[in-house]
Amino acid sequence: VSGTLGNSKWIVVASSVHRWDDTRILYRQAASLSALGKVVLFAPAPFRRKKMGNITIIGIPPWHHKHQRIRLIASLYFTFRNNIKHVKSIHVHDPELLPLIYLLHRKNKHIGLIYDMHENYKELIYSKSWIPLFLRSAIKKIYVWVEEKVIPELSGVIYSPKELKNKLLSLNSRAVRIENYPILKRESAFPNLEEIKRGNNKVVYLGQMRRIRGIMELIEAIKVVSKTIENIRLEFIGRAVPLNFEWEIKTKIQQLNLESYISVRGHLPYDEALRLARDANIGIVTFLPTPNNISCLPNKLFEYMQLCLPVIGSNFPHYAEIIEKNNCGLLVDPSDPNSIALGIIKLLSDPDLIKKMGNNGRRAIDNEYNWENESNKLLNFYYETLSVNLL
Repeated sequence: VSGTLGNSKWIVVASSVHRWDDTRILYRQAASLSALGKVVLFAPAPFRRKKMGNITIIGIPPWHHKHQRIRLIASLYFTFRNNIKHVKSIHVHDPELLPLIYLLHRKNKHIGLIYDMHENYKELIYSKSWIPLFLRSAIKKIYVWVEEKVIPELSGVIYSPKELKNKLLSLNSRAVRIENYPILKRESAFPNLEEIKRGNNKVVYLGQMRRIRGIMELIEAIKVVSKTIENIRLEFIGRAVPLNFEWEIKTKIQQLNLESYISVRGHLPYDEALRLARDANIGIVTFLPTPNNISCLPNKLFEYMQLCLPVIGSNFPHYAEIIEKNNCGLLVDPSDPNSIALGIIKLLSDPDLIKKMGNNGRRAIDNEYNWENESNKLLNFYYETLSVNLL
């Protein structure tokens, strides 16, 4: 990562982890912020530079080892420092970038600095398989210390898990909750209510496949369902994390003789994945009860709702607030394959219920859970916290 930002004043968005085409960062936030001026996005990408409307994407090399990650963060710091006079604000999306913006802030207090917390990071540490078990508690303490040191110095904080509200407001009064809801304008990938025609007993899982997201339990549930519904189909659409987990998934499918019932399609472009999912009957989001999973609402929940898919979700309080409130799906025990299977069988046995719940979910997206509403919150937040910088 090197070079200059030129003579323009930029709104900088940066991630050292999330891909350049991350839906929250690029298609929602960066696209909305481009209404305020030129946006430059630094994120892992297979190219060096790309322009999309008022957004310039600077590709940074994906890291594969810890030392590469450290060098990458250092490189970002020097790039920002050397071009600081061309920067209006810096909006970072990863906890490891907190020290970076803190160091920049010490000598550049006129620059707007925003930290975006997608998840409850201090709890997420315990589910990171690459962190040795004996180090996780210590790393959590270090992260909390950094958070309490840096966040009060920032221009503002954006967060998603609502449990973080009181803690963040105690550190910085300029904290706002902004969810990653679907974009209503991207209608090409989504059906209208009257266009829904299904009868193929297809179930879909969208997004990254991780062990803590209940993938193995879902496979076992399909084995149970197949004894009642012979033409059941499950499609996994997304990459496995870590990559060798895909081998475990396929091995599990073979062991249970489910090759004709389950397909693993891997990562697909966002709109292509949604177009493939739109023909399903049910969307699955049965994450296992880890602290972070319990406190966060996954994107796929709302994507299923926009696709008019009834949802089978984990029986967590946050999920219930959406699914039960809008009568758009069923709650199950994500750690029990039989509970998941019963939910799938109940819906597939009642086409009218599928249609009713699917339509309920879509109406909720149209009326409440959409990015257009969240975009207004984001722009107002920028105006209120960074009004001087944006002039």
